[in-house]
Amino acid sequence: MDKDIITLAIETSCDETSCAVLRNGREVLSNIISSQIDIHRKFGGVVPEVASRKHIENINLIIQEALDEANITFNDIDLVGVTRGPGLVGALLVGISSAKAIAYALDRPLVGVNHIEGHICANYIEHKDLEPPFTCLVVSGGHTYLVYVRDYTEYEMVGRTRDDAAGEAFDKVARTLGLSYPGGPEIDRLSKIGNPNAIQFPRVYLENDSYDFSFSGLKTAVLNYLNTLEQKNERYSIISAFLRGDFLTKLSFLIMGASNLFRGQIIKGLLFLFTELAYIYYLTSAGISALRGLRTLGTKEQSMVFDESQGIFVVQKGDNSMLMLLAGVVAIAVTMLFLVIWKANINAAYEAQNLKQQGKKLPTFAMDVASYFDKKLYRTLMSFPLIGILLFNILPLMFMILIGFTNFDHEHQPPGKLFTWVGLDNFKALLLTGEKIGKTFWGVLGWTLIWAVLATFLNYIGGILLALLINREGTKLKGFWRTIFVTSIAIPQFVSLLVIRIMLNDNGAMNSLLQDLGIISRDKFLPFLSDPTWARFTVVIVNLWIGIPYTMLIVTGILQNIPKELYESAKVDGANAFVTFIKITMPYVLFVTSPYLITQFIGNINNFNVIYFLTAGGPLSLDYYQAGKTDLLVTWLYRLTTGSVKDYSYASAIGIMVFILSATFSLISYRFTASYKREEDFQQ
Repeated sequence: MDKDIITLAIETSCDETSCAVLRNGREVLSNIISSQIDIHRKFGGVVPEVASRKHIENINLIIQEALDEANITFNDIDLVGVTRGPGLVGALLVGISSAKAIAYALDRPLVGVNHIEGHICANYIEHKDLEPPFTCLVVSGGHTYLVYVRDYTEYEMVGRTRDDAAGEAFDKVARTLGLSYPGGPEIDRLSKIGNPNAIQFPRVYLENDSYDFSFSGLKTAVLNYLNTLEQKNERYSIISAFLRGDFLTKLSFLIMGASNLFRGQIIKGLLFLFTELAYIYYLTSAGISALRGLRTLGTKEQSMVFDESQGIFVVQKGDNSMLMLLAGVVAIAVTMLFLVIWKANINAAYEAQNLKQQGKKLPTFAMDVASYFDKKLYRTLMSFPLIGILLFNILPLMFMILIGFTNFDHEHQPPGKLFTWVGLDNFKALLLTGEKIGKTFWGVLGWTLIWAVLATFLNYIGGILLALLINREGTKLKGFWRTIFVTSIAIPQFVSLLVIRIMLNDNGAMNSLLQDLGIISRDKFLPFLSDPTWARFTVVIVNLWIGIPYTMLIVTGILQNIPKELYESAKVDGANAFVTFIKITMPYVLFVTSPYLITQFIGNINNFNVIYFLTAGGPLSLDYYQAGKTDLLVTWLYRLTTGSVKDYSYASAIGIMVFILSATFSLISYRFTASYKREEDFQQ
């Protein structure tokens, strides 16, 4: 071979976005994998739509990282390979679309690879001297095959599962056992340290001359065994611990760690006891007063009093409503954390009791610690980000939500002026009253929804039309046109917006150009940003320039993946261009992009950058309270908290309603998409 063959390989069949660069088919120059295990773990398995969205987010970055690690560029690629199935259709579409786009742009051959064949061929990389013929066992989450490899492209199916795949049986059992996801590797790991003769499960024996497999019966036997075991020895709970617990277990309800201390688990018992004592100390020293302060948010305001001894006015310190609210939130959080540890204490007490009754040895503290670096390692690793989320996300969020139920505004600034609880008054003022703040809210909300609809669907339709125009037969220089439009994405958004803002000012370059061309007189100008109607129209048009290229890129990949046979069949049946677009093109496009469309709509509701950098919410209106005619709810919220008049309570209430609006729309709309309802219709 005179020249090395460089292959770019893309895999997105399930929950991992992967890209590798190979030299001559057997030498791996790079192999970049972005796993979604942590995302799907909370669902106990792979969620197809979630996987597809993550592939869309990661694919470009993974491809570029693979090229960088291999120290090559796109121009060095000789061949593009991609998984074509079997797999999740939405996930496969992302990889195939990306591969087609790259192959088309580079004018390189594109090879679709069968997923199972890829598993087999991976052995050529691991064992560089391997050559056919040989027999290969393929075991994965959805497939179990025994394959005889006659040649590099010739295969004979010797055996296969007749029911469940081995991986599916592993994952189902692991989920039932409460093991971490993915369950297969966890069971494999535990099996190596367990007792192989502890439990005898039946297995299915097929015909003597058959090489097929059956795992359904084994899976059912395990599940039945677990159900029987659970009925005999129900899981620990506070109620069962109290009803069936002995004296030491019941004592642990009042004195944490009592059961563990008296049963020889000294360190564990002392830790529980220390936690209780620390909480009691916190309550007596600060917690109770913080909770009491949360009820009133202060009663004594800071003031100036005359000091007769000094003959001057001095500051008399008072309460600080903001600090008292924060202290109350911390007290609630600490109490909730204590209750979690208290429940863990009850579980530990009841478990120790059961182990003693069964005559088993209680685990030592060293064994407990070791378990948190073994089978419970995920809890150990997740505890650190969990603490960070609690401190920097949940606590501030709780604080800001509660602000929405107070009168913390420009007239109530502690410690000089205390604020207090007002219940739903802020929401009533925004929603139900005819006051200026209420008129402003409905006006801004109306424009926010209009903006979100226009910005989302115009970008979406414009991106589809642009992709169709460039992708159609007869369009020349397709790569050139795509590059031109993609260039707008490469420029930082805030830079583009600030430049456009300068150009569209009343005395900006655009008005100067129109004056020079004689379109408008020298003493006139077009109020692109200074007139409310013009400003709203302007931000929508400018947003098209920014948003259409994103949609164009996504749709381009989808269009290149639609089987040509469908269009040929439609043409034979007499369907015109409009019918084929409605019946073939749009269903494919909508299936893949509906989650993206929902995301874009929510993103536009909270589109801070375009509005802030282009108009700053202006022009201001006397009819509005601290808001301009192009302000969205999110930019109005920002103005209320950072402007000269600070109304934190209204801002918090607006933030709560924006969240409710976004969450409600996302959940409802997604359940009506084809991506959610008709996943099986698009399976290959």
